[in-house]
Amino acid sequence: MAVRDANRDDIPQIVTMIEDFYAEANFKTPEVNRDKTRYVLQALIDHIGVRTHVKVIDMSGHLVGLTIGERVGDLFSDAEKALEVMLYVHPSFRGGISAGKLMLSFAAWTKLTPSTVRVEASHGVTDEQAQKVFAKLGWEPRGTLHGSEPY
Repeated sequence: MAVRDANRDDIPQIVTMIEDFYAEANFKTPEVNRDKTRYVLQALIDHIGVRTHVKVIDMSGHLVGLTIGERVGDLFSDAEKALEVMLYVHPSFRGGISAGKLMLSFAAWTKLTPSTVRVEASHGVTDEQAQKVFAKLGWEPRGTLHGSEPY
């Protein structure tokens, strides 16, 4: 099991993982636009480094986990924010070290540039387990998430 940067060849498998991620949510989600997702993934992957973070868990060519992060500037200051966009591990690989390995790589990436770190356990796929992983990394809760879905 290797955690590595994603590349363009991984995009078809990543799109499927994103669809699985949406399908597992415990609330209503929109339909994944596969063309848009491929386009966005290409841009993220082409800019992996200080601005974007796209890591996969590769099991001999089969991807079983994914984390995506993005660094953005604060709208009202010169501060930077490192945002966890998504974390997904295939159900058969949950409960082990997969999510932890992905989040450790994300945590290391957040330290490239001093920034506020924001991660979410908001998709409803094992929020409690995600919160335990985040706590081990020293990330504390910051309020609660609230929302509604129009679809």
